[in-house]
Amino acid sequence: MTDKIEAERANSISEILEIDPPVEKFLIPEVVTGEVLPEVKDPEKQIKSDHEDTRDKLLDLYSQGSSALDTLIRVAEDSESPRAFEVVSQLLRNLADISEKLLDSHQKVADVKRTQNYGQPVTAGTSIHNQILFTGTTDELQEALEKMTNGTNSRAELPSQSEST
Repeated sequence: MTDKIEAERANSISEILEIDPPVEKFLIPEVVTGEVLPEVKDPEKQIKSDHEDTRDKLLDLYSQGSSALDTLIRVAEDSESPRAFEVVSQLLRNLADISEKLLDSHQKVADVKRTQNYGQPVTAGTSIHNQILFTGTTDELQEALEKMTNGTNSRAELPSQSEST
C-alpha cells in the first residue's frame, strides 16, 4: 500500500516540476549479517583460551622455524653463498622475535590477572597514597598527633569544626 502511495506522490511531484517520473525506485540494500560471535560469559576463561591458542600457534611457528633453520644451515654450508647465510640470519632473527612474543604473551596474561584499581594494572613498586586534608590549627593537629603516638586512641579524634570556632 505504501509503495502505491509513494509512486503516486512521485508522479504528482514530477507533474508539478514538469519532469519525467522516476523510472526506478531506489532500493535500500539489505544488511547481511555474518557470523555472530558468541557472547563472552566468563572473560577469565576467554583470556585463558585466547592465551592457549596464541601460545600453541607461536610454539608451532617456532618448531617449524627451527626445522627450517636446520635445513637452511646445511644449504648455506654446502653452497657457501652469502645470500644463504643472510637468509639464515633473518630466520634466526624471526625465531628470536617469536620467542620474545611468547614471553610477552605470558606477561600480558599476568598483567590482565593483576588488573585492579579501576582498570589500571598494578605493577611492582606501585603504592597507593591516601591523602587527607586537615582543616584546623597547628595546635589541634599537634594534640591529635600526640594522642596517636601515646597510644591513647588508635585513631585520633580530631576536633570538629564547631568546637574550634
